[in-house]
Amino acid sequence: MYRPQAINANIGSPTAPVETISAGLAIAANSGGTRNSIRLASGTYNSGVIVDIRSNVLIEGGFETGSPECIKNSSSVTILNFSGEATIDNNISHIMGMRAIGTSNWTLQDLTIRTSDAIGQTTSGNGKSNYALWLNGASDYKIIRCIINSGAATNGFGATSGWQGSSTFNGNPFDPYDGNRGQNGNIGFSDNPFNGCDGGFIDDDQDGGMVVLAVLVGMVVWSRWNWFKWICWWNWWKCGR
Repeated sequence: MYRPQAINANIGSPTAPVETISAGLAIAANSGGTRNSIRLASGTYNSGVIVDIRSNVLIEGGFETGSPECIKNSSSVTILNFSGEATIDNNISHIMGMRAIGTSNWTLQDLTIRTSDAIGQTTSGNGKSNYALWLNGASDYKIIRCIINSGAATNGFGATSGWQGSSTFNGNPFDPYDGNRGQNGNIGFSDNPFNGCDGGFIDDDQDGGMVVLAVLVGMVVWSRWNWFKWICWWNWWKCGR
């Protein structure tokens, strides 16, 4: 018999009930098969641990306390609220109520089994699952007139955006995400008769250097041409005379 204000040191009877379902299951396991029924009084019970269902047991709610025997009442409700958490590793964690791993020939009857909402994420940022009743490899079991409600699971953190680039010339080698944007080149030559150069030289000292060179070359060519014409004109004038 499981009811409030009981103690786990009791023998587990209507007049000396234990406090938790886990204690009742331990008594059943140690009885050599002579005690395999755990009867729960009506009411609401809160548990912060996961209850592991053993083989060959009946866990039944809806009883009213009486002496010397407990009395079954179809209008009585036994509600079990669980908030225990099973952490498998850094990636997986579950809120669980009751679970059966590889056990068989057990029965849950006239129970309302609920779990609280999960909170937060796993160590690696994944969401947490939520199971009011979790079975793995269980067989030959019965679930009779039970209401099973799982609380909410949680979302994972999801993907994160890369760092926004900046005007720094080189990307920071310590950035764990996207590198920073490179520096823009200088404006193309203003005297280019065709297309301006895209992103000219990074060195500002070279801006306009080609313009000055072109002007100097033009001046040298012009002055030499005029000098040549002047010599020809002088020779013609002299020879003509």
